[in-house]
Amino acid sequence: MLTVETDDDGSVWLIVGTDSGFEGLTRLYYDRIAYTLTRVDG
Repeated sequence: MLTVETDDDGSVWLIVGTDSGFEGLTRLYYDRIAYTLTRVDG
């Protein structure tokens, strides 16, 4: 689980990528990305 804090507008950025030790060009094509956001009042 990862807990994040929104900005003043309630927005969150979701960034998808990869970390590779290969030093050449890498192209990735994602067919589908799924995520679930759950509000946690604290």
